Amino acid sequence: MRRPLAHDDLWSLAVPSDPQLSPDGATVAFTVTRLDRDSDGYRREIWAVPFEGGSARRLTSGDRDSSARWSPAGEEVAFLRATGPGAATELWVLPWEAGEARKLADLPGGAGEPVWSPDGSRLALSAPVRAERGGDGEAVVADRLDYKADGAGLTGDTRSHLFVVDSGSGTARQVTFGDFSASTPVWSPDGERLAYSASTAADRDLEVEAVVHTVGSRGGRPAPVSPPGGLFHVSDWSADGTTLLVHGQTRLRSGHDSLFALPAAGGAPRDLLESFDRNVMAGAPGYPGAAPRFDTLAGDGAAGRVVFCARERGAVHAYAVAAGGGTPEVLAGGDLVIGGLSVRAGRV
Repeated sequence: MRRPLAHDDLWSLAVPSDPQLSPDGATVAFTVTRLDRDSDGYRREIWAVPFEGGSARRLTSGDRDSSARWSPAGEEVAFLRATGPGAATELWVLPWEAGEARKLADLPGGAGEPVWSPDGSRLALSAPVRAERGGDGEAVVADRLDYKADGAGLTGDTRSHLFVVDSGSGTARQVTFGDFSASTPVWSPDGERLAYSASTAADRDLEVEAVVHTVGSRGGRPAPVSPPGGLFHVSDWSADGTTLLVHGQTRLRSGHDSLFALPAAGGAPRDLLESFDRNVMAGAPGYPGAAPRFDTLAGDGAAGRVVFCARERGAVHAYAVAAGGGTPEVLAGGDLVIGGLSVRAGRV
């Protein structure tokens, strides 16, 4: 017998998110979020289920586990864990077949989404770097508009920078520095460089832009590769190493975000969706969608295709377009809002 949803029903809801296909496409790891009555907060665990369907099994049992990411060989799953309310996130690794999870790195400001290197020997991530301060009672002095952020509170002079962590020893090396924040990185196919988006202008709170940069995975001087004045966010690197997949706008304006192919060595971005009158949804806190990805095992021959999400009359659908651009096809449409997407082994 049906009845209206009641307040106490909220405690029984389990919400899946962040699906991640294994390298062979056989298994999906994902995060399950539940409300916890005792702590009056959220509990997050990592689960896995066969791609073809079947029984799901729990991989982790921490209170705040998320961001599961498969190693290139599929032998391990990296994930983030926080051990209590307000605690910084730590980087952990779990053997896929059998064994106990181990903490790999404990960065002082916490860890961001981990990204495995192509050979599985390292992980890259963006993590907060806090400047040295005085006592707790010291005043916070703000001279720019970006001194706080929704969900984070006062940011002050905290910046997010790229770190590379050895997957065996857990040794972490910081590879970007300065008065800017770097986005989640993507690896070049040879593992020698990282690409990220950042605004480095002194007046970036007034002149909004996001420029794609590349930097050596062992450090060095970052090189801007997208034109200034654009709002470009990098999400993938092509298998042949020549092209970065980015989304955004060529300049700040009222209108849709689009999808672009950007030369990895630098140059003008090429719009892959020139005639597509929809907004690309790359996913963000409070927003559905997912980061666009190359899929080299399906689509336009060896060049492959790009899989992405876009808004459609209040829904969010999954689309594919040839890597050279063109008219997108709908992969998953209808009355649904996609809030996560993964592309591996020709499967989505």
